[in-house]
Amino acid sequence: MFTFRLETLLTLRRRQRDEIRRQSAEPLRAALAEQQRLASELARIGDSLAHAAREAEATVRPGELDIDRLLAGQRYQLTLRMERGRLDQLHRQVGLQVEGFRQRIQAAEQAVRVLEKLRERQAAEYRATEEARETRQLDEVAVLRAARTQRENES
Repeated sequence: MFTFRLETLLTLRRRQRDEIRRQSAEPLRAALAEQQRLASELARIGDSLAHAAREAEATVRPGELDIDRLLAGQRYQLTLRMERGRLDQLHRQVGLQVEGFRQRIQAAEQAVRVLEKLRERQAAEYRATEEARETRQLDEVAVLRAARTQRENES
C-alpha cells in the first residue's frame, strides 16, 4: 500500500492555503470594490473635464471675452486634473493591494500543487513497481508450472 511520506506537510499546506484564502477574502472584496469605485469616479472626472473644456471653448467667442468666467473655468479644470491625479494614484495603490492578495493566494495554491504532483508521481512509481513485482511473481509461477508439467510429461 502506497504511503506518501509528506502527507502531513500537504495537509498543513492545504490548511495554510485555506486560511490565506479566508483571511484575504474580505479585504480583497473591499479592495476590488474600492478599485471599481475609483474607476467610476475617474470616469466621472474625465467627463467633467471634457464638459469644462467644451464650456471654455464656448466662452471664447470673437468679440466677447469674459475673463472672470474663463479664469473660473480654468481653475475648475485645474482642480479636476489635480483630483484626477490623486484618484489615479489611489487607484494604482489599490491595484497593488489587489495584486498582493492575489499573489499571496497563488503562492499558497502553488505550494499545495507541488506536493500534490509529487504525491501523484510517487504513487504512479509505486504502482509501476508493484505491477512489475506482480508480473515477475506471475512469470515465476508460470515457469515453475511449466517445469513441473514438463517433468511430469517426461516421467
